[in-house]
Amino acid sequence: MTRRIWFIFITLVVALAGATAVTIAFNEPISVSQSVRPQAFNTDASPTTADPLKQVLRDLPQPDTYIVTLADAPLASYNGGVTGMAATNPRTTGADRLDMASTAATAYRAYLMAQQNNLVRTMSSTYGRPVDAFYHYTVALNGVAVQLSEKEAEIANNMPGVTAVTRDQWYFPTTDATPAFIGATALWDGTATGGIPGTKGDGVIVGVIDTGIWPEHPSFADNGTYPAPPAYWGGFCQPPSDGQNFLVCNIS
Repeated sequence: MTRRIWFIFITLVVALAGATAVTIAFNEPISVSQSVRPQAFNTDASPTTADPLKQVLRDLPQPDTYIVTLADAPLASYNGGVTGMAATNPRTTGADRLDMASTAATAYRAYLMAQQNNLVRTMSSTYGRPVDAFYHYTVALNGVAVQLSEKEAEIANNMPGVTAVTRDQWYFPTTDATPAFIGATALWDGTATGGIPGTKGDGVIVGVIDTGIWPEHPSFADNGTYPAPPAYWGGFCQPPSDGQNFLVCNIS
């Protein structure tokens, strides 16, 4: 009985560790933020691969996108302190949840937008070129997304009111064969489980880190057997505003 309990425990640990590495078999890119004060790109972020299709993705140019974070608290965590601006943090106001439509929230968001626009104007003046913020963050983060050179990012990092300058960078999953990758093939196939059959993960509940889908992958190709798409569908197709859109938005 004790041996079986230990086996189940080890299997769960292996499965959960594998979930962080397997994610998806096709290695589409993930865009994540990396702190830059300033920094060089991580060359391990886009390792080489024998698959030419995957390598094309890994060779995509790194974005020149930076998130510049400002000192004032965002809407969700603002506890007051700015003259004439009431607190909006639900823990401070006693509300059950953040009220985005309240008078206080509307006023404080306008204040944050004004501060962000002032920063963008300062950047434009300092760099001698127009700088546009293609994303404004005011709810969970107070900041803007802009395109900068590395030198400009260094300068922005020292501007008044700026607390962080973070560069966007592509990362890729590193494996779709987890047992061999983590050295657990003997547990996977049962050769090192003390006589208990290898389950190969059968019956184990696994948490998956979703990297999203790659619409252009052949597995999504229409081979003629699928029904026609609905005449109307919910939502809308919105490509990124930073110019780093390497995929075609399919709205047919």
